[in-house]
Amino acid sequence: MEIKNTELRARAKVSHLTYLGNASVGAEANSGAGTITCNCDGFGKYRTEIGEGAFTGSNSFLVAVATIRKGTFAGSGSVITENVPGATGWAP
Repeated sequence: MEIKNTELRARAKVSHLTYLGNASVGAEANSGAGTITCNCDGFGKYRTEIGEGAFTGSNSFLVAVATIRKGTFAGSGSVITENVPGATGWAP
């Protein structure tokens, strides 16, 4: 796991082979193995927000400036390029 310029709130879980750069991870959020924040487009670096209690499945790619809102589930292998709605949201 690699974490750079990232805030992890209380009881946030980060699995192996995960890269979280320029991100904010909410309390009790869970990032599955191989989750990557794609925070650079070759010109600038951007922040990714992962909400409280959110879950990102293994091998998920979170392309900034997308926000994963509170209580959201992003399935394994997801490529998130837009904001994911709150609690009832799901991203294939």
